[in-house]
Amino acid sequence: MGWNVNSLQHPSCLHLCCTNLHTKDGTEKLFLMDLKRAVEEVKSFPEKYTSGTAAIYGMASSLPDATLLDPVVKGYVDALFSG
Repeated sequence: MGWNVNSLQHPSCLHLCCTNLHTKDGTEKLFLMDLKRAVEEVKSFPEKYTSGTAAIYGMASSLPDATLLDPVVKGYVDALFSG
C-alpha cells in the first residue's frame, strides 16, 4: 500500500485522497503507523528533508509578494519535465 499526502496552504493543511483500496479493514491503522514512522524520521533527521518539492512549496508559501510565485513555479515545472 502507498500513501500520497499533499500539503496545501491558506490555510495550512494536508490533502489525502481515499479510494476503495483505502476502505479495507485495518487500512487506517496501517496509515497511522506509517504516518507516525514518517514523522519520527523527519524529526530525527530533518537535514535529509531540506530539498525537493516540499522545500520549494515551503519557500513559495513564505514569499511576501505572491505575484513572484508564477514565474518560479513555471520555471520549476519546465525544469522538472525537460530532463
